[in-house]
Amino acid sequence: MDRFTELHLQLVKLFHDPRAWRIDGGQHLTGRMHGDAADVLEEALPAFATERGRTLYAAVWADLYAAGLVRLNTLNNQGEGPAIMNKRTTALGDEFAAFITNPFRD
Repeated sequence: MDRFTELHLQLVKLFHDPRAWRIDGGQHLTGRMHGDAADVLEEALPAFATERGRTLYAAVWADLYAAGLVRLNTLNNQGEGPAIMNKRTTALGDEFAAFITNPFRD
């Protein structure tokens, strides 16, 4: 836990279940049919939709991939179609998402 920032935790939670993510105002993310996971991230966390933000989240994503928490090494996978809203966490990432959501569960 001590090596991850709030952004690391947010990305694990977001990509564990993108369809459940709520943006400001309580709405779900747009049901996308095109684009890539970076588009999902930028809709969910619009403060990172800048060149500096993209550099930061790419580095954070690389950390998550190296830790075995996410399945793909990049958020830029054009042409996924409806799969863009699929979860991207590994089994370990799923367990971590559950822990950071509710650390006192059984």
